[in-house]
Amino acid sequence: MNRRMERIGRLMQQSIGRMLFSHISDPRIDPGKTTVTRVLVQEDLLRAKVFISVMGTPAAEKLTITALNHAAGRVQSLLRDEVDLRNTPILVFVADEQYKTALKTWDVIRQAMNEIHEKEEREAASEQTPSAQDEGKSENEE
Repeated sequence: MNRRMERIGRLMQQSIGRMLFSHISDPRIDPGKTTVTRVLVQEDLLRAKVFISVMGTPAAEKLTITALNHAAGRVQSLLRDEVDLRNTPILVFVADEQYKTALKTWDVIRQAMNEIHEKEEREAASEQTPSAQDEGKSENEE
């Protein structure tokens, strides 16, 4: 993807994100839990995939994606007013699985770091315990 497509994608991402808060009033879409993570625009500017992340259950995510695809024409017409392009791409909303995978990876890393930290604390505690016992033996021997 070239720089122009990336720039257009970022601009569309910001505009669609703002629209979720201000112009879309579908009760199936919770703008507080919905994020536009990225937009991939085709080279010919005819179509664009809008990747969405929804905090909550998979059912809520599916409902939100369905509602956004239902409102895609409205979002496209609003986008036409904000983004100055010859042709406004047809929008297709999809769930962003890459974002979920990254979150799962961070959770695994965080869990592993916690386990390492706990193990180090146990080892440090076990090293201190024998030395205290050794001090007690030396006092008894004198």
